[in-house]
Amino acid sequence: MDAVIFATGFAQPAKLSNGMARILEEIADDILCELYSWREYERIPDIVARAAKYDRLVLVGHSWGGWFCNELANAFDGVLPIADMLLADPVTRPPGGALCVPTNVKRLHVWRKRSGIIPTAEITTGEGTRFVTNATVDVNHNRVDDLPAFQAAVVKAAKGE
Repeated sequence: MDAVIFATGFAQPAKLSNGMARILEEIADDILCELYSWREYERIPDIVARAAKYDRLVLVGHSWGGWFCNELANAFDGVLPIADMLLADPVTRPPGGALCVPTNVKRLHVWRKRSGIIPTAEITTGEGTRFVTNATVDVNHNRVDDLPAFQAAVVKAAKGE
C-alpha cells in the first residue's frame, strides 16, 4: 500500500485550509493520506510503527512540518525507504539550523523563499539521496506550499510518477 504523510507548519493547524490541505484533498480519494501538525512530533514512534507496513511512502512538509518530515525520515531509517520527500521552505527547530536528510530518502525536492525573517534550513544529504528539485522562489514563507510547481510535484510523487 502506498501512502503520503503531510506535516503542516507553525501557523498551519492541521485542519486549517492551506496549500497542504488542498493537495491532500486532491489526492485523498486515490491514495492513503495522513495529515499531522509539526506539533505532533511526539507521535513519531507511533506513526513509524503503523506506517512500517506501507510499500511506498512519500513525506510532504511545510516550514516546521519540513523538520517533522525529516525527523520521520530518520525514524524510518532501516525500517522503510522514503520514495520522495517534498519540503516547502523547511525550518529547523530551533530555527537557523540544518536538516541532515538520511540516506533512506531516495528523492528530495525543496522549494525555498528567496528572503525573509524566517530562516530556511540548510540541507545536507547522504549518499543515495538524489536532489531532484532545489528551487528558490519569490513568495512569502506562508505561501510556498501554494506554489503550483510544488503542488504538481507532490501530486506526481504521490502517484508514483
